[in-house]
Amino acid sequence: MKDCFQNVNPEVIHKLPLPRRIIEHALIIENLSLQRVAKRNATETGDIPSDTLLIEDVIESGPAGLMQGSPASNVILAWLLRDIPQPDNDDWVLSVYADDLIVLAKQDDTLERVEQMLLGFFERPELGPLFLKKRAAGTGYAFDYLGCEFRHSSISDEWTLSLSQKNWDRLFRNRHAEMLEYKRKYPHGIFVDHEKSIRGVIASFPLREGRDAIREMALEIGPEWPAYDRARTGLKGRDFL
Repeated sequence: MKDCFQNVNPEVIHKLPLPRRIIEHALIIENLSLQRVAKRNATETGDIPSDTLLIEDVIESGPAGLMQGSPASNVILAWLLRDIPQPDNDDWVLSVYADDLIVLAKQDDTLERVEQMLLGFFERPELGPLFLKKRAAGTGYAFDYLGCEFRHSSISDEWTLSLSQKNWDRLFRNRHAEMLEYKRKYPHGIFVDHEKSIRGVIASFPLREGRDAIREMALEIGPEWPAYDRARTGLKGRDFL
């Protein structure tokens, strides 16, 4: 969903099945203290009051919708989407995670029908309206969802899963360059920040389990680039999902 949280109709917050005091003091952006901070500091930890919203853009444009990044926003969004159209047969499958959704269908006409249903659902003014970003992928094409790459082989008729290219780059490519620079400066030194850097990146992956497997594999990959390529080619979804 494009710009989902900021486009949610703020009036729906008052309809949540919560005590009015909680809604007014914890969920209404206008009632929170706003503090101007540099964007580069917005994610840093520290002694910051829980009722302080660290988003510079909000001060410039005014509060809108749900607070992006708030732990409550995903829960509220899930409640708002509780009536989203669901499959009535096995011709299609819908998966929703926060503001990301994907539809898999057996036939093109089924996909078009489901698309129209979803567009009608998200265009309701009492919800937003919210807008969908459409990107279709046919059989044989890879697509990304929740940080993973899904690829179907028409020869073996099997699906393979891996981390998306973006996440692989975050996990390995940047660290690879960092390791090479360290070894250039300290040829006899030991790079001791593997565990910390890997754990920090993996923590953001929306994987339910198997993070330890990814971490162990990442620690085994040294600064040799062929090891990076072999790992990405050989890792399949059943190993870590």
